[in-house]
Amino acid sequence: EQDLDEVVKAILVVVNGKRITRDDVRDMAHFLLKRLHLDPNKVQLTQERQDELIDLSMREIIRMHLILDEAKTMELTVPDDKVQTRLRHMGVKPNENSTIMREFVEAELVVDGIFAELGYPPPTASPEEMRIEYRKNKNTIYTTPRFLKVRHLQFPIELELTPEAALAKAEKLRDHIRTLPVAKRVDYFDKRARELANDVYAQWGGLLRIGPDPKGWFPQKFTNKRRDGEPLFPERLYQAILKLTAKDKLTINRIVRTDSAYHLLFLEGVRGGKQKSLKEAQPVVRRAVERKKRDQRIEKWLREKVARSKVTWHTGETYPVAKIFPPKKGKEKGLTP
Repeated sequence: EQDLDEVVKAILVVVNGKRITRDDVRDMAHFLLKRLHLDPNKVQLTQERQDELIDLSMREIIRMHLILDEAKTMELTVPDDKVQTRLRHMGVKPNENSTIMREFVEAELVVDGIFAELGYPPPTASPEEMRIEYRKNKNTIYTTPRFLKVRHLQFPIELELTPEAALAKAEKLRDHIRTLPVAKRVDYFDKRARELANDVYAQWGGLLRIGPDPKGWFPQKFTNKRRDGEPLFPERLYQAILKLTAKDKLTINRIVRTDSAYHLLFLEGVRGGKQKSLKEAQPVVRRAVERKKRDQRIEKWLREKVARSKVTWHTGETYPVAKIFPPKKGKEKGLTP
């Protein structure tokens, strides 16, 4: 692992005479991390992830300059109060925003004005396009939020002396609870957790009180982070909670191994998670289709813009088009997500 400032020292690109410095790349990298709700001063990235972040940062700056270059030619501007409002919505404080952040947001806001000047109508979603989008994502995006009530008991490996002993103890309790009538499982788990648990959840019978609800209900799609930025749970345990389904209710079938313990998960209740009909989800589906069509238009226009522009390394060599428009590997937090 290396310091981000050290990695970007040698990077310098020129876009139509506009120089991109290492400080620009650093500021953009920090901004992109903040958009992912990560603290740039605390996050630790592998070399591979750092390289990806730097490439993405450079790519976003180049695209940003191409958009702002066109806006300047058309004499299009965005009021500063709109830029500051968007930054606040992104969670960026006034004393934290840099020139790169403000220019990035300005490019996002001005691009629709550019297309209007070029004579493009706003993107619209046809009924068939909305049906296709809905069918593709109806089991994930177009459902009501799911809330869970989960109990948890951990068996520390250190206290049990060996991983095998900790696992055996967890399996013994799991197997016993499975023999009980369903109606008695919650009370039994509550009792055993108060007797065996040695963490903060013991007083609640193992109930994971993640949110403000005193009864323990919390949204399944929650961020695994405390106010101080540290994780709530080990990553494997967090992923196991995200994967709980209604079929797991009142059963004991999740034993999760982390570095320090085995964890027994008990799903006491499930609420929500109802699939919306196309009619119910129509406004959201429409926006999703229109956003995708807008992004496709931006991508096509940027490719045409690059062909008419001069983008070079600081040495004068042409900057590779493939680095500006790489093959799609998944969703990225940028101008064209």
